[in-house]
Amino acid sequence: MDNLTMESDKWLWQPKETGPIFLRLSYRDAKGRKKQFVCSLNTNHLPTARKIRDSEFAPIIHSMDKAKAQMDLAAKLYPQLEEQLKKGMHGAFDEKAKLVTLDTVIKAWKEALSSKGGNYETARRTASRYSAIADRFAARAGG
Repeated sequence: MDNLTMESDKWLWQPKETGPIFLRLSYRDAKGRKKQFVCSLNTNHLPTARKIRDSEFAPIIHSMDKAKAQMDLAAKLYPQLEEQLKKGMHGAFDEKAKLVTLDTVIKAWKEALSSKGGNYETARRTASRYSAIADRFAARAGG
């Protein structure tokens, strides 16, 4: 629905023939209760009301519809993702997995930082300075 032009009178409501035109939306809240939003567009001219609806309200409504569809999909797929994580299909996440500490991560980072020809290759003085900072951080964070 990239085209924001609506069907002729979708969401428009004119209770009296010469009275103002209203924007009227029905939706369900997070608890599933049906709600309704009604707002006067301050015009009784249908082409003007359509222009206001299409330029000011339709993009927001379509964004909300898209977000709702994404949330519905996420709610549907979340149990599947959770099951995959429990099985350890992506990185062996199981209860017996080795606990990685901050000290272990910093030690590996410092080795990579001081190695020659690696992606993190830095000057010896820079590596020494960064190592000292990382050690202070680990001491403060508790390893």
